[in-house]
This record gives sequence, C-alpha cells and structure tokens, in this order.
Amino acid sequence: MRSHLVLATLVSLTLSCTREPERSRRPRRAAPTAAATTAATTTDVTPGATTPEAPVAAPAVPQRWTGEADALEAAAQEARAIVVARLDRLGAPTLGAAETSAFNAMTWTVSRSLKGALEGEVTLRLSVQTLPATRVEQVPRPNESYVLFVGGGSLGANQIRKLLPNTPENLARVEPLAR
Repeated sequence: MRSHLVLATLVSLTLSCTREPERSRRPRRAAPTAAATTAATTTDVTPGATTPEAPVAAPAVPQRWTGEADALEAAAQEARAIVVARLDRLGAPTLGAAETSAFNAMTWTVSRSLKGALEGEVTLRLSVQTLPATRVEQVPRPNESYVLFVGGGSLGANQIRKLLPNTPENLARVEPLAR
C-alpha cells in the first residue's frame, strides 16, 4: 500500500512538471508595427491641426522652515538661545509626532551666539513637518549656515523651535530681538 502511494505521488509530480504552463487570461499586446512607430514620431503640420497640450506641472510647494508659523518676536522671547550655526551632520530621521520626522542627533558648529551661552559644537534635535504637502517644512542641508532659536517654553533645552537661513536680511530682523 505504501509503495502505491509513493508511486502515485511520483507520477503526479512528473505530470505537473511536464504540463504546459497556464496562459494568462489577458490578451497579449501586439508588438508595434513600423508604420505605427513612424506615425507616432512624426508630427502633423497641416494648417488648422492642433497639437496636444503639454502636461500642466503641479504647483510648487512653498519653501517653509521649522517654526515659520511662530511669530519672530514670540520665538525670540521664548528661546533659551539664538545662535548662528553651520550644520555639520544631519543624522538619521525617525518618525516623530503625527505627520513629522525627527532628527534627534544633529551636530552643529556655532559661529555666533546672539542670545544664551551655546558655543562650539552642539548636538540639537529638530522636528520637521512632512505632511500635508502644503505644510511640508524643509530639512536643513549640511555645510550650510542657519539662525537657530533653541529651547524655551515647553520644549527641551536642545530642541530647535525655529530655523531661518543665515542671510543678511534674516540677521537684521533677529539681532534687535535677541537682546
């Protein structure tokens, strides 16, 4: 009895291996002909003919930075420190609160302290809004300089609350508030 079972199993395996593979139920797509490819690459220039419209590009997402919604005066008043610093190392992002990414170990080199006592190389945290598309915040780029508003209020001492690119215009707006 056992040998019959083994023999039946071997026969069924052999048959399943030699069967023709099942065909897809979808009809096969015909290969393009030379006439079709020529027609697709030439354009009709007869008078009155219309050309297809180019696709409309999606609207550009506005460039936003962390803390942009906060008033500059309020952020400067609440911040424990305001510094000009260059981003040395971004670190790996992790999932933050809803719709955000958190960078927990960003290494910065402080070049100028406008308020507070941060100096030299510091490790700071940054949360960046990632959704919805209309509120996405930019991630700072390594080797670029920014004005950072750090800590204060309910935030931790090493949390960046507001970030601005280091431009003469931004410095002129922040310096009077940092006193």
